[in-house]
Amino acid sequence: MRETDLDGKGQWSYSAILARYRNACRNLKVHPRAIAPNAADYMTQRGWISPVMDEIFKGMRAGDLACASIAIDLIEEDSGFAFGSIMKARAARELKRMSLTEDQKRRIRARVLDMLERRFMPQEFKYYARLVAGIGAGDSTEGFAYLRNDDNLWVCFFARIALCENPGRKPV
Repeated sequence: MRETDLDGKGQWSYSAILARYRNACRNLKVHPRAIAPNAADYMTQRGWISPVMDEIFKGMRAGDLACASIAIDLIEEDSGFAFGSIMKARAARELKRMSLTEDQKRRIRARVLDMLERRFMPQEFKYYARLVAGIGAGDSTEGFAYLRNDDNLWVCFFARIALCENPGRKPV
């Protein structure tokens, strides 16, 4: 019988996520929490990303800033995952509820602005724009303000959401 490797691949393997989490704990000077998914949860998965991210989201609800760093890493990732859109949208919603550091806010703003400039607006992007509206556009205000008059109607729509302006009707 062939044994299945449930550790995933690359930077989103369980071991890589755990290493980045511990590094973030050291940088933020917080005590690491147990990030170990239930065995029953991951046995049905194709890799570890979903159950591990569930544990990260639980940490975020408890106010763990190191877990927030992992969620920001997820948002900054362009490659796709199984159910990646759902996880990335959930990460954005959880981040919006947290008190983040200025560096974390800067990373989020830079990522969302970069995605708008590249016209890369996946399904979960509306949650990213709402996240920026929640944390404030900060030093990226000029970039979002410039994009609210763009030729692409969706870019204008999401830039206005990020700036907490009335975006009007959804483009068709």
